[in-house]
Amino acid sequence: MKKLICGFLCAAVGVALADVESVVATIEVRAITSSLTNTIVAIPGLDLATGGDLAISNLVKTTNLAAGDKLVAFDGNTYETWVLSETGGKHWVKTEKKITITPRGTETPTTTDASQYTLPVGKGIWLSRTASGTASPFFVYAQQPTSTSTTVSAGATALVGNPTADDAAPTISDAQSGDQIIVPTATFLQYYTYNGTVWRYLDSDDTIKQGLPTIGAGLGFWYKAASGGSERTISW
Repeated sequence: MKKLICGFLCAAVGVALADVESVVATIEVRAITSSLTNTIVAIPGLDLATGGDLAISNLVKTTNLAAGDKLVAFDGNTYETWVLSETGGKHWVKTEKKITITPRGTETPTTTDASQYTLPVGKGIWLSRTASGTASPFFVYAQQPTSTSTTVSAGATALVGNPTADDAAPTISDAQSGDQIIVPTATFLQYYTYNGTVWRYLDSDDTIKQGLPTIGAGLGFWYKAASGGSERTISW
């Protein structure tokens, strides 16, 4: 996977009570190339318009995407899905068409506009592309945040992403025995399991090894927390 990272400064003009001042925010643009038809995309920053949690419609830009491509959000219990339409210009629209991804949840018709569905930094969303589109990069951008950590509640399953500009392994605080990190690959799901002391995984040569995966900049994974302990903090 190749990531092209570019940053630039965008001046947002704000009006103070006493005078007028320019507030400069760092806007990061990424071109992400993934051979996967289904890719977990990290929420890399804040919404450009609001400065708060990023609206899904403002995360993945429609350049190089095709009609029928989908965005899927998972809140721990249910999925919501939006499909890319080219009618009247490319835009994400609510859909009742279901898509099955792993881990399974309850699939319900999407009820929220993509422009109103927001996610915080460090979480993830599923991008499902048509097979013919995976050779070309897709683009994401956001306002850089002050913090890149996120949390997962005990007993919960969440889409989590690497919001930074560098490939990196996550740091997991308060992990409990039985926690799992699940990373999609081209042919299978790679499982990493915490045994109370170390993270372990089965390598391609069928040997058990230790360590956490390196996650590409802007990409993500499933985090499945066991029922015990407090919420997990995932940092980069």
